[in-house]
This record gives sequence, structure tokens and C-alpha cells, in this order.
Amino acid sequence: MRAWAYRLSLVFVFTVPWETAVVSGLGTLSRTAGLALAAFWLLAVLYSGHFRKIGLLHVLAVLFLLWTGCSVFWTADVAMTFERFISTLQMVVLLVILWDLYTTPSAVRSGLQAYVLGAYVIEALLIFSFLKNPDIGRYQALSTTSNGTGVILAIGIPLAWELAASARGGIKGQVLRILNYAYVPLAVFCIALTATRFVMIMAVPGMLFGVATLGRLKPAWRLAVFIAICGTLLWFPTIIPERSLERLGTVDEEIMSGDLNRRTIFWQEGIDLWKEHPLTGIGAATFERVSPSGRSAHNSFVAILAELGLVGLLLYGLIWATVVFQAWNQPRWESRLWMTVLAVLFVANNALTMAHSKQSWLFFGLLAASWSASRVRGESETPPDVSAVSMSDPAQRAST
Repeated sequence: MRAWAYRLSLVFVFTVPWETAVVSGLGTLSRTAGLALAAFWLLAVLYSGHFRKIGLLHVLAVLFLLWTGCSVFWTADVAMTFERFISTLQMVVLLVILWDLYTTPSAVRSGLQAYVLGAYVIEALLIFSFLKNPDIGRYQALSTTSNGTGVILAIGIPLAWELAASARGGIKGQVLRILNYAYVPLAVFCIALTATRFVMIMAVPGMLFGVATLGRLKPAWRLAVFIAICGTLLWFPTIIPERSLERLGTVDEEIMSGDLNRRTIFWQEGIDLWKEHPLTGIGAATFERVSPSGRSAHNSFVAILAELGLVGLLLYGLIWATVVFQAWNQPRWESRLWMTVLAVLFVANNALTMAHSKQSWLFFGLLAASWSASRVRGESETPPDVSAVSMSDPAQRAST
């Protein structure tokens, strides 16, 4: 049962990048996969009688969930707040499932690989849309906004670099290495198609991390990867729509203008709302209804401050502090990877409202699992072969 739950978790992670895809009669594909995962995991726990002891991150997540639920007593919209409570509950359950199932470095890396392969679906959809309508200017995948699409792709960049650099042996390993390296320039190209300026900034940490990983390769691979990626990146601007390039070229103007595409206005609205209810906030998920502009806060921290007050922001801040600590206290390359992922997520959380997104909680969960696995393994142990997606880790553990 645990092996099936683990396999379903990989399917779920694979669907997260294109979570808005709809299955007729079932809802979104990601929701369907998530429900199946939760059901099998619960059955596995009941059947085996084994449940991994949770850590500080999970306790903080539960407290954040409870505070979100408490806000129903003072919210401006009970229905919306209750809906947010349910969505937060789902994220906390995801956090616990990942912690329970992903107990080895190879399992964590398999989860990362599943995400990158899922992000390939987004790249394919964007490129298809571009070929079909080459003059739109801004592209998006499925019903996800251009901003959200760009974030999904940017998160995958450091993952792909690490998976490619750490791939080992065999035909399957080399195929995955090529796929992961190919993801990087395609992601940059597709981000350019979204014409999302802050996402281009988000891609910078991942690219810097990738340059650092080249030193881990043999000279022949290093030269081949460097030439291929640089050549591709130099070619892409010649085919990217002019309207997209023009919008990307105004990023300095947006920064110098001081309003960051009106984001500072939304942030000020959030601060004003918080001042009216400094401790408790206005209630979860009510920012758009209460704010004068009727827009989202475009900042996770401002949104939580306005909706859940100082208590909510403190809990969310402690969650962030915990994952930063866990990322920092891992072996060298794992630490660099996770600090890069957190840097990307931090930029995203300061430009969009992502406190309740699957991307944020998925990577919080995988990061915590990686931290725990690295503590068990120890830095002196030879890293496992992660060139292929492992499907057997939980089954092996369950048999012990």
C-alpha cells in the first residue's frame, strides 16, 4: 500500500505544474490525483500502523491552519474564509504525506524529477500556442495566468540543473540528463513568451546555480552543455515576438517608477487594512472583497498581514524561518539547491499571493523531507544514484 501511495505521489507531483487541466466529471487533474493520493496514503497508514512522527514545520503549519480557521469568527465573508481553510487543510495534509513517504534522498530527487517532467507539459502547451498564434505578445498555459505560468517554469530551472548534474550511469540516466539540460533553455524561452518581467528576475538565481553545477561535470560534458545552452539562448531572441521583448525591456522602468506595475498601491491597501485590525486581520481570503481596488495583494506577506494579522504573519514567518534553517543545514549541493529554490519562491511570494499555492507547500514538503533524509544519511555517505525515478523506496522501508 505504501508503494502505491508513493507512486501516486509522483503522479500528483507530475500534475502540479499543469494543475488547472480539467478532467470531465472529476474536476482538475491535480485535484483528482491529490484525492487518490490522500486516500491510498490513509489506507497505507491504517494498514501498516506506521505514521512518521511530525516535526516543527508540521506543527507550525497546523497552527497556521487553525488560525486560518479561527478567522471565520471575524471575517467579512464566512464562505470564502471557510473555503480558504479547506484549501489550507489540503496543503497541510500534502506536507504530512510528503514527510511520511519521502524518507530517502533518492525518493526526494524522484519527486523533483516528476515536477520537471510535469513542467515540460507547460512548455509544450506554450510552444504550441506560440506556433499557432505567433503575435499575441503574452502567452499562458491552460487557465493559469501568465504570471503563474512563469513561476511554475522558473521553479523548475534549479531543479533541472541539479538533476542533470547528479545523473549517473546507464542509458536512462543519460537520457534524463539530456532532458533536464534541455529544460533550462526551453524554460527561459517560455518565460519570455509569458512576457512576465518579475519572473525573468526569478529565473536569475536558478541560472546562477546552474552555472555553479557545471564544475561538477566532466570537461567534455561541461563544454557541450555550455555551448548548447548559450547558443540556444542567443538564438531565442530572434524568434520571440517583438511585443514580448518590448514588455520585458520595460522592467527597469517599472522598478524606477516606484509602483511596480501598481503593486505598491495594492501593498499600501493591505497595510491600511491591517492597521484597522492589527492582531487578527480581516479574515482569510477576504482581501479582494474588502480592498478598495478589489484586486489581490500581489504579495503573500502583505496578504497574510491584512487577512490574518500579526499572529498569522508570525506563524507564516516561522514556517519560512524553519525551511530556511532546514535548507541551510544540508550537505553542500543539497543546501545550495534548496536555498536557490527558496530564493525563487521568496521573489514569487513578494510579487504574487502564493501563500496557499501548491508550489509553495509542495517544495516546503520536499525540502523538509530532504533535510530529514540528509540527517539520516550523513554527509560522508556516497550519494545515491538519482538518474532514474525510483519507485521502490517506501516499499523497501515498509518491508523492514
